[in-house]
Amino acid sequence: SSEDMLNKGTFSIVSGKAVINVPPNSIQVLVTNEGGQTSTVFDIPATIEAEQAELVNGATINTNHKGFSGTGFVDNYKAIGIKTLFRVNATTAGNYDFKLFYANAMANSSLSIYLNGIKTKQTLLPLSGTSWDSWISVNEVLILNMGVNTVEYVMDATDGGNVNLDKVVVTKPAVTGLDSDNNISNGKIFPNPFTSSIHISQKQAWQLYNGLGQLIAEGNSDIIEGASLESGFYVLKLANNSVIKLRK
Repeated sequence: SSEDMLNKGTFSIVSGKAVINVPPNSIQVLVTNEGGQTSTVFDIPATIEAEQAELVNGATINTNHKGFSGTGFVDNYKAIGIKTLFRVNATTAGNYDFKLFYANAMANSSLSIYLNGIKTKQTLLPLSGTSWDSWISVNEVLILNMGVNTVEYVMDATDGGNVNLDKVVVTKPAVTGLDSDNNISNGKIFPNPFTSSIHISQKQAWQLYNGLGQLIAEGNSDIIEGASLESGFYVLKLANNSVIKLRK
């Protein structure tokens, strides 16, 4: 019953919205939108298949490519306003990693991320390969409130769209003394931010993209010369399909 559910957590009204904070994995919270579509609120850490999210303005589920997890993937990012909305429950406020797994065999692209209804950032989605069966991931760090948060991947007017979404993996970053947004914890690249050279832990093929998603350099080495690059954000794609955001 509703009473039993509330007894497992705390209930409050914030800015006209009902907020329920519950212990992890104690209950499953379902949310039904005005169109009758039901989606789940997932406790963090969580792996959420895109087809489990709320699909808005024409986002659809498909299975016509290989390599996805779950029962399908979300596609049809072909018009402004199309979105996939995830709901997650954070036991504490703070930084959380959102790793999006996607396929993009058309052109370097992007989607906008809306956190609790407010546009937070634009996530760059470089090519994943020449086939739509190739899936890679890109990580963004979002600052969540305690309780239920909504995270939307939206095609805005400034986004390229035309990508397929497989899943998101949401975790609380490990405390390493380093900004998790730098993606240094895996030891693949350093330093980040950089001022001159970028070092890769082992020699491999790489591609470097600017903040507009344009390929500006590529090679096969363990050092990338970055002294001549302008200050800003860059995306490094490695041969092992890692996608790492860099800052100068």
